[in-house]
Amino acid sequence: MWKVASFSDGNWTEVEPIELVGQVPTTSDVLKLAAEKLPQNLKHLLGHLESESGVIEHGKLVDPRGAIESWAGEAEQMAREFNWADGGRIEKRGEALVLYPEGTSYDDRAADPDSIAWNDHTAVIIPLPADTQVMQLQYFPELSDENRAGRLRQEYADSRLETETILDWRGYFGRESAVIDGWTMMRSQGHGYVASFTGTFGFVVGHVVRRLVRPQKPWKKDPTARGRLTRLSGKYREIAQCCPDLSRTAQVQKDAIIVFVHGTISCGIQGLKDFFCPGVDQPIFRFEHDTFLPVQDNGKELADLVEQKLSTQKLLLAGHSRGGLVARMACDELVRRRYSTETQVYTFGTPHLGTPLAMLGGELFNLLFKLSGDVVNTVPILHPLAKAYSVAVKWPAPPAGIAQMSEDSDVLSLLAMYGDPARVDCWGSEFRINSSQHTGFGVFTTGTLLGAMGVGPHDLVVPTHSALGFGNVRRPVLGCSHTQYFEDPTVQAAIRGFYPVALPVAQVAAAAAAGAAMALDRAITVRPPLVLVNQRKMG
Repeated sequence: MWKVASFSDGNWTEVEPIELVGQVPTTSDVLKLAAEKLPQNLKHLLGHLESESGVIEHGKLVDPRGAIESWAGEAEQMAREFNWADGGRIEKRGEALVLYPEGTSYDDRAADPDSIAWNDHTAVIIPLPADTQVMQLQYFPELSDENRAGRLRQEYADSRLETETILDWRGYFGRESAVIDGWTMMRSQGHGYVASFTGTFGFVVGHVVRRLVRPQKPWKKDPTARGRLTRLSGKYREIAQCCPDLSRTAQVQKDAIIVFVHGTISCGIQGLKDFFCPGVDQPIFRFEHDTFLPVQDNGKELADLVEQKLSTQKLLLAGHSRGGLVARMACDELVRRRYSTETQVYTFGTPHLGTPLAMLGGELFNLLFKLSGDVVNTVPILHPLAKAYSVAVKWPAPPAGIAQMSEDSDVLSLLAMYGDPARVDCWGSEFRINSSQHTGFGVFTTGTLLGAMGVGPHDLVVPTHSALGFGNVRRPVLGCSHTQYFEDPTVQAAIRGFYPVALPVAQVAAAAAAGAAMALDRAITVRPPLVLVNQRKMG
């Protein structure tokens, strides 16, 4: 049973939720049917529920987004198929998903699990009044769900395992229905659980995740990287073929070459699918790499591949998010090696001055694994393996490659000190939740929506001042979210304009118009203060 109260203008008002008891997995049809009870002014938001249950191909649901038992089996199968040598082991046991420590093989039957996760048999739709300031939710589990929790606690009797109850929700906020994912810990109160958050005009669809979990060591490698690349290579075959993986490419000789460097828990195909244009002769190569590794390791590997594989007069390293840091590191390394080719770096939403999300600890990864999903019709669709890690992982601190994006990172200070800002062009964005843009993904929140990013403009992941914090600032500041830079025509024109070849006539006209507008304000060059982090702390 659910109870919901809305706080506005100093008063609490009861809100009637729409309960979906026993509906697990929660299908799109069930949600849409229940959502017909929503107020008339929210009807325009119902279209987003089409994607809530998963990917539909040829009228058939092929990638379910329901309860754990509906996708845990596929997650285990994928983990077995794509498991790294030291990747974590995932297993489906009854209605639960079990995660074992990094390095645990499938023939190790004596290993102790890191976490056991499952869903209660409930879901809820909560309409948010337009003047809502705070929402408070009370959840009272059914007896059958409490009994199952007791059975699992008894089965996995281990004093190191703590019981957690989590509200896993997706909110649709603003008149344009921006999609915000939440992962909110519920605290025990009486016979139920309580959670609160802030929202404005829209509605929330939520379900309950329970888990038994113990503190876990951060992993050294991304367990989803190999499976993601394989899956998206199959889904976007033309892009995979026309935008070759640099590590698998024979030696290439061209007048100008572009290499795309992807961001955190992602792959090159995921970014290029929004940019790739059939009919353009020149390929864009992609650097596929594990973003859990240190930026220095990624940058050195990219520099090695460039020297080994590419012979060109002009080289562009185009990096999205963390990929911009890798591109800068590789460029600096090539300069130190006296690499003769003229090398330029374009960065898009790159945390040159860090991002507050990098130090959220384990909570960050519930977000990042969600962000790794493919975006379909502006709604992120999680593949079962990524979703499995998003509910099972609880790391006290990020892996090295993620922690280096913190705002007090020594690596960022060293990059600023020794890098050449004249070689770097940077793009940033200021996303407004009530604008006509869609977010393209969800954002982790604690207490208040977007609270993890704090005050000031940002693209939902990187503060705008950080994205524009090193190199030649490209204007105007964009209005897209963090995942949508490559849908912007000015960005597309800038990257394609690097190649000295003729594009199809229609593309030339569009690129010229966008490029001219973008080039008006390119004179600003930014270099952060040359101060090491430990010196700042001492002062």
